[in-house]
Amino acid sequence: LLASNDADKVEKIVAIFKACKVDEWALQLKNKYLDEAFAHLEDVAVLSKRKQPLKALAQFLVHRDY
Repeated sequence: LLASNDADKVEKIVAIFKACKVDEWALQLKNKYLDEAFAHLEDVAVLSKRKQPLKALAQFLVHRDY
């Protein structure tokens, strides 16, 4: 795959990733880091209502489809 320039190169790589369950691993890691970030945000000495826009932005960025 590295030396080739096939039109379906991306599809082949995606198939390899799915076979290795990379998508599931990445989702678990994403959730772990998001939970960790929210825990750190809770430790910040700021009113909860002021943290809400940052939490909403983080949720949007993490859950967007592109």
